[in-house]
Amino acid sequence: MSDPDKLSPPPAQGWHLESDWAGLDPQRDDVTYSASKLKKLAEQLTDEFAKFSGEKPGSVNDLDMKANLIGLKATVDQVKRWDGGQAFVETVQRGHKEFTEVYREVVEKTRIAIELINAGAGNYERVDLANLGNKEA
Repeated sequence: MSDPDKLSPPPAQGWHLESDWAGLDPQRDDVTYSASKLKKLAEQLTDEFAKFSGEKPGSVNDLDMKANLIGLKATVDQVKRWDGGQAFVETVQRGHKEFTEVYREVVEKTRIAIELINAGAGNYERVDLANLGNKEA
């Protein structure tokens, strides 16, 4: 995962927001946030995310390995003059390939979303530091 500091604005020195920026006056804007809750959410998502990456059951790699059709293709290839079987295996293989590609995209976009949540938490900490002089615990 990327370092949230690389995705966030520079440190509080010289960094500030205009006083009318939405969310700086929670009573006026009815906006609340918690950098620590956002960080905790990112941690929880990261833990859950581990199930979709790597080799764990349900991961993309696990699906790719368990649902691969090489054995079926080899079996169908032994049956001579069965064009329907060949077409069926090719269709299922194409579907498997497309499904795993979409799954990989979902995994990548989930990873990016977690990084953005983490970066947002860092931004809120900097807002508190720059405008209020304190860092939420």
